Amino acid sequence: MEYLLAESLSADSLPVKASDLYFEVFNKFLLDHKRKEIPSESSTLDKLSELAAELLVKKKFLFVKEDMTKFDLREVESLRASGILHSGPPFRKSAFEETKHFCFTHLTLQEYLAARWFVERGEIPSTRKVSSMVMQFMAGILSKKRDNKFMEKLLEVLQSDESGCRGLLNRVKCLAEYEEKDFAKNIIKKHSSQFKFRRFHSLTDVDCIAVSFLLSVFGELNKEDTKKHRPFPELSISKSNLTQSGIKRICKSLEKEFRSVKTLSLSKCGLNDECVDCIKELVSSRLTELALEENEITDAGVTRLSEALQSPACKVTTLNLSGNQITDEGVTSLSRALQSPACKVARLKLDGNQITDEGVTSLSQALQSPACKVTILGLQNNQITEAGASSLSQALRSSACKVTGVSLTGNKIIDGGVKSLSQALKSSACKVTNLYLSANQITADGVRSLSQALKSSACKVTTLRLDGNQITDAGIESLSEALQSPTCRVTTLGLVRILITDASVISLSQALQSPACKITSLYLGENQITDAGVASLSQALQSTTCQVTTLHMGKNQITDTGREYLRSLKHQKPDLELKY
Repeated sequence: MEYLLAESLSADSLPVKASDLYFEVFNKFLLDHKRKEIPSESSTLDKLSELAAELLVKKKFLFVKEDMTKFDLREVESLRASGILHSGPPFRKSAFEETKHFCFTHLTLQEYLAARWFVERGEIPSTRKVSSMVMQFMAGILSKKRDNKFMEKLLEVLQSDESGCRGLLNRVKCLAEYEEKDFAKNIIKKHSSQFKFRRFHSLTDVDCIAVSFLLSVFGELNKEDTKKHRPFPELSISKSNLTQSGIKRICKSLEKEFRSVKTLSLSKCGLNDECVDCIKELVSSRLTELALEENEITDAGVTRLSEALQSPACKVTTLNLSGNQITDEGVTSLSRALQSPACKVARLKLDGNQITDEGVTSLSQALQSPACKVTILGLQNNQITEAGASSLSQALRSSACKVTGVSLTGNKIIDGGVKSLSQALKSSACKVTNLYLSANQITADGVRSLSQALKSSACKVTTLRLDGNQITDAGIESLSEALQSPTCRVTTLGLVRILITDASVISLSQALQSPACKITSLYLGENQITDAGVASLSQALQSTTCQVTTLHMGKNQITDTGREYLRSLKHQKPDLELKY
């Protein structure tokens, strides 16, 4: 790179494509070792390319002089002196004979030379024998020849050899390496089903060049015919190692006209606050959904994002920032944005951050603003206690609050917090239909408060998850009583991993047979239910008044006798979704 810049005084001459880079690398090897020039250079290069291809197909990366029968001694020495081949110390084959091991200085250099040979021969190897890098090099070499027929055959071989996300990415890389947009457009028109993708994983910054090229081609197709060649509305990149460089390239492509991507998901990509800066322009203009979960975004990144959310042109309605490094300070910035009339966020996920009661207080104030549009709020796996639950309860009682679904799973909420929430649920202003309180520190006392709320005619809860708490049979008894109330609306109930016994199951079974009970989905896995409990449930589900269509009971203490009850039940009710 330094040599090319020194020679040209311009960055425009730097190679961007892999094939161009390795063409220059190979030439630099020769240039730096002029003291021992390779004789009859083009002939030697052909023989070297042939050797590279033969060894690659055999997966033989270490070889001896005897493998180089087509080279004379001067050529072997020149290749070694040039640095293209590496030679180990001599070793004895016998008492009277010694030889040397050779290998290419780098595997990728061998792959480049092999690709050159395959192109010269008009041969396309299977990716079962060579790496996709060889095919990529071949595409780049073919771009100099503009051999569309050969290139199309190469893509066909890739299609038959590799499927899924990785196969698609390799075809896209080859198209980008060939670097002919008209050809790429024709290929996509001809094989449109092969390029209908939404998700990529394990990308690098370099891979983003290929993805950016594909987005550009789709944009041009969309410009030509919006209906026929409309590209994908969603782009998802996950489990990748991206820096600001790769993110910037993707975002620049998406910012251009005729790009229809509205949902962008960048999960587990190691993104930092600087990467958020690259995304801000998209947030301010095109996107309706943005997912940045499990990255390394801090409060500074959230502050920058909050500024974009307040832009009048911003269309983002779904924002997922779960699994980052956001504290109460970041939540405060976000809360200010949510109160802006321009902000359209309706689904907000902040799970798995470092949010405490202070952050929840900021959010609660925002939720009570008439301008706030949040309906779904995810706060699971944070550090919220009774005080945070109390603040949120106050917001839920506000007529301006629009929240219908809230998840507080995996926090530190005790019975006092549940009592506050129960008071909110009994308010006619409260709109919550889905409530997730799993993996907290709730006991039978808290469940009794909830049960009273569920019986209230004002309560709108239809989905209730209480998995992983400390609820005893007494708690289940009060809950069962609530389920039989005509005013109770609960249809989905989760009681996984709370160590309930057959006594609880008996009271639940009685509730399920009540004509007033509306439960359709019941989750009872990982408890202490035995065959006796299964018998009670089986009898309840056979009742004509029971409305259950989904029953999960895995990891209990059920024997073959209990399993036979369940098999018989499944036979009588084939539409029942049953797991045990």
